[in-house]
Amino acid sequence: PATQAPQHVDMKALCESVLEDHLDAALAKGIDFGLEAQPLRVWGHVWMLRELLTNLLDNACKYSPPGSIVTLRCGHGGSDSAPMLEVEDNGPGIAPEHRQRVLERFYRVAESASVGNGLGLAIANEIARVHGGQLLVGVGRSGTGARFTLLLLRENEIGV
Repeated sequence: PATQAPQHVDMKALCESVLEDHLDAALAKGIDFGLEAQPLRVWGHVWMLRELLTNLLDNACKYSPPGSIVTLRCGHGGSDSAPMLEVEDNGPGIAPEHRQRVLERFYRVAESASVGNGLGLAIANEIARVHGGQLLVGVGRSGTGARFTLLLLRENEIGV
């Protein structure tokens, strides 16, 4: 539980592990998984951060069409080079009016053809808050797809 003390989390190793867990599903759908990971160690709850990444990668696989590219990033980003995790795809993306709402419990985009209960992103958002971070929803760097970025506080990083 979150009441346990935070511990050192090797985010690069966690990203590699979660990505490996999703490889079979990605290959079955013809999705190209990429990993851009810099060494990053933070204070946190490894099981919660694994759940956050799992939810983001599950959604990227579910909503991206065959032949898509999904990239998992770990390193530093944002205006102050804060520790960050990011999952980006080149799928259909999320319309601007839905971007903040998809983080709410049970909210689902009406046009979505996929099955789900609308909790995965709400859980990811709550995990971000527990870690003092912020989960941002945006468009992919190429101007298409979706990008979910977890920005953590600089104070969460070990070795700053």
